Amino acid sequence: MQNPIILETFKEPEKKAHLWRRCAIGKHWVREYEAHIAPSKEHPGGTVAKWHEHCADNPSHKDELSYDEI
Repeated sequence: MQNPIILETFKEPEKKAHLWRRCAIGKHWVREYEAHIAPSKEHPGGTVAKWHEHCADNPSHKDELSYDEI
């Protein structure tokens, strides 16, 4: 039995408008927040989910500055 060849793919780093920006062009910074999930059969009292900070796509793909970046 021969070993399969595994090819590694390398992604180019995303281009940023400036070095000090957190996210790439066409994305914006989303801070950490809690989302309240509606009650269900499994969780009758509802639940709270914590979303960590991350870069999200802009629907318009335009460059946006957050208040912290100004």
